Amino acid sequence: FGADPATRQQVLLTLAEIYLNIGDYPAAEALLSRFQELEGGDTPAVLRARSHIYLSTIASRRGQPQQACAEVAQALPLLDSDSSGQRITYADALSARGACRRLLGETDAAIGDYEQALAIFTSDGDDSNLAAAHNNLAAAQLQLGRNAEAEANLQAALRSYARAGRDHSADAASTLNNLAISVFSRGDPRGAAIWLQRALEVQRDATGDSAPLGAQLSNYGRILLLLGRSDEAAAPLREALALLQRFTGEDSLDTASAHFSLATFLADSGDGAAAVEEAGRAHALFATRLTDNHPMSRRVQGGLAAIQARHGLQAQALKNFDAAIAGLEGGGAALHSHLATTLCERAIAIRTLRPEQARADARRCVELRRQSIGAAHWETAEA
Repeated sequence: FGADPATRQQVLLTLAEIYLNIGDYPAAEALLSRFQELEGGDTPAVLRARSHIYLSTIASRRGQPQQACAEVAQALPLLDSDSSGQRITYADALSARGACRRLLGETDAAIGDYEQALAIFTSDGDDSNLAAAHNNLAAAQLQLGRNAEAEANLQAALRSYARAGRDHSADAASTLNNLAISVFSRGDPRGAAIWLQRALEVQRDATGDSAPLGAQLSNYGRILLLLGRSDEAAAPLREALALLQRFTGEDSLDTASAHFSLATFLADSGDGAAAVEEAGRAHALFATRLTDNHPMSRRVQGGLAAIQARHGLQAQALKNFDAAIAGLEGGGAALHSHLATTLCERAIAIRTLRPEQARADARRCVELRRQSIGAAHWETAEA
């Protein structure tokens, strides 16, 4: 083994994939660095490509889409999509490029990559690959509000995992989590909580403590808050933040999301100073990772403004509301539900200071919610 660099590289890649799948990115990166130290002119192109795909995946999961796209751009030229021995790796590269494009807000391009990958896996892949492809495509469709298509793909993914005997795997847990997100966005938080409970059970059994478990706990805590079960939300939200800091780093997007979820809990619990601090930290991380004007940064900025307004920081809140709304206005129909939420929150904040503008914000919030999520959705009734 020691005298055979090619075999060592193959083992290092296999181990890196295992650590990547359980969300231990530092361990995966260390193994990939060792792989690159052994890399030479005789290293097979498909192995070099796979190392770049794994590095791209890590960067995407850490909220570094530019770096992720740069890594996968090095992988694709190394592969021949017509080669029977490389088609699966080529599809993996397309999936990795779809992930970084989705983070950059290039959702249509991401869907194109995911659909190409799905076509390859349908003809050449096994059930596990096929399930992952359905799951990736569904995530992008959810981003555009195409819930019916997304849920069809998620159910197809669950069937594929069951055929492969992997219905209790970490990947199946991720699919259950995405299904919960879709059910929630359709206006059924109780149904979403049930799907998330299933996801958490499968994830704990499959990986124990991990980054995916942290992300799912954060989602679960947010839904408990919406259901008015604040006392139950505290534990999963704090556990989520600790896990994501441990496995993805203090400055990752997952950690930023967990900070914001905890801020929402603290605001509901009456701890205004801590809530503002957590929300501000979340917004700073998103803005640093994705730029100030990225839709995700603007969405969190609107949430920060709402927390500031609730706790007497009106001047700061209004500044953040105005910037968030201006940024979301330019995002098109895909961002209308988030724009509506921010408008509703500003209406509440300014109802005594600027009553006419507050009424205009509230009316526009109702209109946008009817257009984006329907008149029967609970958030439209709330508006």
